[in-house]
Amino acid sequence: MSLFSACALSNQWSASHPSYTKKPSPNESIGFIVAENAFILTRSKWFSNRLNVPMDSIHQKTDELISSTFKSTLQEHYPKLKTIPTAVQNTLPEESQKLDRVVFIKGHFPSQGMEIATESGEKPPYLLILHEFIIGTDLKRSIYFDYTQNQQEIEFQPLVKNVTVIASYTLWDNFNQRPLLSSIIEIQHPFANDLAMNDLKALAQKAAKQIEREIREKVRQ
Repeated sequence: MSLFSACALSNQWSASHPSYTKKPSPNESIGFIVAENAFILTRSKWFSNRLNVPMDSIHQKTDELISSTFKSTLQEHYPKLKTIPTAVQNTLPEESQKLDRVVFIKGHFPSQGMEIATESGEKPPYLLILHEFIIGTDLKRSIYFDYTQNQQEIEFQPLVKNVTVIASYTLWDNFNQRPLLSSIIEIQHPFANDLAMNDLKALAQKAAKQIEREIREKVRQ
């Protein structure tokens, strides 16, 4: 599956389908799909120490905070955002999607002819699929999604400059079964000495707002 339509010397981190000429309105329903194990916390020991959360619960606590904050922030812009049942999500086949000549994302997408329904049976015109939401320190999206670099080993530096969020997502046309917009965002949050759960909450809010802004601004004219 490819959305790549133009050559460029630098990596292109988003791509849209030619039919993406109308953004979702706040009055339209959007089905929300979060891939299984989408939330990935790297350097869990580092976060455990600074957040004063035991290692055996650091993933659960950060996942719950980030996922709930991310969804509630999106619902400020899309009040009719509804989560698609996990049982439906687990039936979606995995595919790779090409954003430019070297940038790929992997995700689970509906098959052709398959319209996804919410728990109430409603079939929303759009699906927002969150493929990955990676949290770490001083990360670069190229290491994860540029196939010319993703064989490199990630080296964690002792001096941390930023707490990073990298998220990949697709806005999907549920009626015509095609990707309208796919993107990989990167957010760097400066780190000084202290880290609190509120910092992770703020990062989740920033990520949701950036995705909403891209959905609004990347409509083809």
